[in-house]
Amino acid sequence: MDGLIQLIYLAFPLMLNNLSTNLMLFFDRLILANDSTHAMNAAITIGISCNIFHFAMTSIAASAEVFVGRANGCHNLKKIGEPIWQMIWFSCMTFIIFIPLAIYGQNIFIPEQYKENGTMFYKLYMFCGPIFPFVMALSAFFIGRGKTKIIICTNLIGNIFNLILAYIFILKFKMGPTGAALSTIMAQILQGVILFSLFLKRENRNTFGSSKISFNIKLFLENLNIGLPMAIAYIVELGGWALIIRILSASGQKYLTAFAIGQSLFILFTFISEGLQKAIIVLASNYIGENNWFKFKKLFLESIKVQIFIALILLIPFIFCADLIIKSFIHSSEININNINYTAQNALNWFWLFFVCDGIKWIIASLLISLKKTTYVMLTNLLTIWFIAVLPIYFYVEYYGGTESFIWLFIVLYSIVNAFILYLFYKSEMRQNRLNSFAYSLDSKI
Repeated sequence: MDGLIQLIYLAFPLMLNNLSTNLMLFFDRLILANDSTHAMNAAITIGISCNIFHFAMTSIAASAEVFVGRANGCHNLKKIGEPIWQMIWFSCMTFIIFIPLAIYGQNIFIPEQYKENGTMFYKLYMFCGPIFPFVMALSAFFIGRGKTKIIICTNLIGNIFNLILAYIFILKFKMGPTGAALSTIMAQILQGVILFSLFLKRENRNTFGSSKISFNIKLFLENLNIGLPMAIAYIVELGGWALIIRILSASGQKYLTAFAIGQSLFILFTFISEGLQKAIIVLASNYIGENNWFKFKKLFLESIKVQIFIALILLIPFIFCADLIIKSFIHSSEININNINYTAQNALNWFWLFFVCDGIKWIIASLLISLKKTTYVMLTNLLTIWFIAVLPIYFYVEYYGGTESFIWLFIVLYSIVNAFILYLFYKSEMRQNRLNSFAYSLDSKI
């Protein structure tokens, strides 16, 4: 039980940290929904296109957690600050990507029906894109060492700040999606300022080398080597989700709104699986640094237990309290709740099942990331989401007029197949590590 308690002890504050972040997005959507269902749909449709690039860049910045965890595991503390700086420099470099996207990408990523409400929302998110990997890079300094209380407090401050600004900008100033973007970006900037000042404290400069500001091309490329496949995986996966949303948007506002409600609740509760994933990466990286493969292997089963237990608890909001959730998102003057209630309940049921399967997939992916096998994750995401979800959904809706129930089925099937393939990769890696450990023990005896 020691390993399970250690996992929960580390994962719980990380979950609280991600809850704070996800609440920021959830409340933005909820406030938008109470102002205008159309505005909420615009923010979600355009927002997922922006998130393709935000998540990709933050996943590269998050690769610093692996280096911090390994340096912490082998007690090489002076090496901890350097990989963080490489990802800070990387965050600055992302302006090269975000500025052209902000200027030229709007015709590609903004559907015609949302251009009036969504153009400024899109431009703000893209121009300010580098702040997201910057905050993640600084967070890795604390998360990789298991120091999560600082991250929780910082995110809580940012979340309260965002909620106040979202209420003012959206409901008082009637700024719609633009107000949602402004509140989120300003909250992220506040978090970045707090974390950067803590990172550069004298204690951290002396103990962890956080003053090693120089650009180390070798270490920078090693970070990219881990993070880039994950970035591609996010681009591929979120690109698939963006296309699915476009397909649903073409099918009618009812289906898009039902999807938006289900996805909003799903995103809110991904704080659990995201916190668990980060805890797995930190613990697994430390176990690798200690060369403790027994604990590494045990970590997989312990993580699955936690995921299943949490999924059972989430039956309450997804299934038993579905009516309350749906009513809180529907703006009565724009859409009849009776017309959408069944479709939205169906979406929530499927999203719960997707939460279970997707969580297991990311548990396995996190173990592979700690092993620096991110290419496996990238290729698996690429193949499964496009060949099992996106393309079948497109042909099913476009040529056969398929119902939304079968669309959810394809989405869940994609996550199941994805998890199974990653599990096969994981088993192969464990087999190889057992052989390497056995060979090492023989050499030691000789």
